[in-house]
Amino acid sequence: MLKRHGFTLVEAVVAAVLTAFVGALLVSLLLRGQAVVAFERERMEVQRTLRSGALFASYEWSGLTPGGGDILVLGRSNMQYRGPRGLAFSCTARADAITVRHDLRYGVRAWVAGRDSFLVYAAGDSVAGTSPRWEPLPLTGVVAGVCPDGSSGLALQTIMDPARLPLHEVLPGTPVRLFEAMESRLYQSQGAWWLGLRSLTGGGSIQPALGPLTANGFELRFRDLAGVPTTDPALVVAVTATFRASTAPPVVQPWGRRPPGSTDSLVVELVSRNATPVATGP
Repeated sequence: MLKRHGFTLVEAVVAAVLTAFVGALLVSLLLRGQAVVAFERERMEVQRTLRSGALFASYEWSGLTPGGGDILVLGRSNMQYRGPRGLAFSCTARADAITVRHDLRYGVRAWVAGRDSFLVYAAGDSVAGTSPRWEPLPLTGVVAGVCPDGSSGLALQTIMDPARLPLHEVLPGTPVRLFEAMESRLYQSQGAWWLGLRSLTGGGSIQPALGPLTANGFELRFRDLAGVPTTDPALVVAVTATFRASTAPPVVQPWGRRPPGSTDSLVVELVSRNATPVATGP
């Protein structure tokens, strides 16, 4: 009796079907794993955008003071304000310059005349009837200076009105806050929404600072000392900023593609350090 080698046609068909089934299953598992990784990566990008929004709001707006002129213009999705750019401490003052200690100055960049201005803390005078306050001054130049003790300093050249700010009210060691007039607003670029920044005094076009966001991804609400919504910049003591982040393309989820994309939101409440707590809420 002859022995036959190899496979029958039926056996070959069954083997091919099983191979195709196992291959399809492996491809499906691979695609599912890739979808899970993509979904988690895009979700992390949304969370990172929201964390950046919280840090941005805390740095740019936490120092805004009520009635001090720090908020210039306010709107539902935009605000013009004095953005902090540095802190220093004076060692001497003249009518044309305030010299600050070189080793006690802090800033995110070099200070630029014309683009930056500064606030100097005036101690007040009980005899003249003036109270402690922050006085804004223009920055007309930045040159090397020397403090009375011989240490190196930085002379912030300015134009000072002695009637408004007497020199004896600028005590040695008084804080000096550098600021820049800025605008933050929601805008659209290349099919996506962003929180943009623009220097009002430095010029230039608006640049993306945070995003991508949804079409209503940046909203502001302002409250006065009583917790009542206000549109008067001089009365604002609390700012509520809502950020709604989104992925740029639709998110690929394990069970398929969801066209709207992944979104999440974060609400940041900022109350001026010089104000009593106010009621917050919707």
